[in-house]
Amino acid sequence: MKVTGFGDYLIHFSPMRGERFMQADLMHMNFTGAEANVCAALSFWGEKTAFVTRLPDHLLARRAVTSLRGLGVDMSHIAIGGERMGVYYLENGTSVRPSAVIYDRNHSSVTEARFEDFDWDTILSETDILYLTGITPQLSESLADCCERVLKEAARRQVKVVYDVNYRPTLSSPEKAGETLTKLAPYITCLIGNEEHFRMLLGIVSEYGEEQCSERLSDVTNQLRKRLGIGKIAVTVRRTPSASDAVVYASFFDGTDFAVSPVYTPHVTDRVGSGDAFSAGLVYAMIHGYNASDAVSFAAASNAMKHTILEDFNLADVAEIKNVMSKGRQDVRR
Repeated sequence: MKVTGFGDYLIHFSPMRGERFMQADLMHMNFTGAEANVCAALSFWGEKTAFVTRLPDHLLARRAVTSLRGLGVDMSHIAIGGERMGVYYLENGTSVRPSAVIYDRNHSSVTEARFEDFDWDTILSETDILYLTGITPQLSESLADCCERVLKEAARRQVKVVYDVNYRPTLSSPEKAGETLTKLAPYITCLIGNEEHFRMLLGIVSEYGEEQCSERLSDVTNQLRKRLGIGKIAVTVRRTPSASDAVVYASFFDGTDFAVSPVYTPHVTDRVGSGDAFSAGLVYAMIHGYNASDAVSFAAASNAMKHTILEDFNLADVAEIKNVMSKGRQDVRR
């Protein structure tokens, strides 16, 4: 099966040596994007992937393309146009100091993209699963229109659509993001979203408390099924005791069975991209026919593992993730 991601691809700058912006003289550069991160992980795990975006015609964009192509991601459907890539700057937090992000993506090439810029007939004819996040349709009106048309066409061709809500308050209001999700819901095969985002966008809350995680997530899932009519739903939970620690777990309804993952408590090296690591893990599990319990456990373990890896791609292999699932050895591998 082939997974195609469609979305933004940004330059990521972070101060070296863990400094604050106010201290930094040197910045480390890499490349990122929610859909790109998912394609990177899946390709690293041996799956067929393609990434679709719009980039300017300059050397930095070509360097960005090579970072994904080097992992085996098909980059042959990139549209060329516009003058700039979006940029985001990340100051990594630690302990009581949270991370800070500055976005600079207005008028980037992809925000000006239109449906007609891409050969969707060829792209979708080669695609089994289309992966999209809620970030992309919120970047511009033209992209919102493009995403809706692409999802409609994917549904018409019986291409499965996996959609991660991935709400960003800097891009849109909760009301607007909720409207977008509701509009796209008829074309979505599998929905992924953070419990808090479902509350913010759709007003979905449960009467069950923090200690009743299975009952609470089942309740949220059932409300989402009734509200949106989507067959497969994953609900993720992340708690942040500090910038250096995380508590993560999730639930998954696969259309028949409901399951909740173990709770993972990774010490944080870099939490950016951990949600994308969950999504990649769930898509991988769907491709390989995992049952609901194994699927959500693999996805949550992928999420936990990404917290320990610098930069945005989850370069933990399948065996390492399964070792986390089974609570295997943590000492030095020799």
